[in-house]
Amino acid sequence: MGAVKRRRRSKSSSDDHTNGMTPNLDNPAQILLIEDNPAESELLKYAFDQLRKPYELTVLQDGEEAIHFVQENGSQHPVPCVIVLDLGLPKYDGLTVLQAIKAESEFAHVKIVVLTSGVSPIVEAQILKAGVHLYRTKPSSLEQVLALSAEILALCNVGLSTSRSAEDDTQ
Repeated sequence: MGAVKRRRRSKSSSDDHTNGMTPNLDNPAQILLIEDNPAESELLKYAFDQLRKPYELTVLQDGEEAIHFVQENGSQHPVPCVIVLDLGLPKYDGLTVLQAIKAESEFAHVKIVVLTSGVSPIVEAQILKAGVHLYRTKPSSLEQVLALSAEILALCNVGLSTSRSAEDDTQ
């Protein structure tokens, strides 16, 4: 399983079998992670690896890089099935990036997971109004990171299920 690479995809695959079926390694879940903290990126990648489901992870480290990706480079890379967006980004904040993502028709179908250390009720309302699929406070334990990674992969339809929605975790 590969390491997280900045602005590059990291392939992960497994020989895990579910219900007698082999995962489709030719079509791994495409995940775009927009996170400025390398330790948090590595932890989430570790959690994805533990699930042993095929995925490719692209990591962008700031809001400017993310906006450029969706406006200029999105057509040069596979469109992700899910974008994991930290709100507290340098250069452009997560809300600005979220607006840029929503403005690009190529990304209209992409599911968005917003992670935050905590926000005001006004910002929380803006996030939910923008139509994100999951809104979570950043996990504080390995078990929470593993659960979050399972929810993210479930959004990509890789055989995992989730029953929580953005409204379930608006704290």
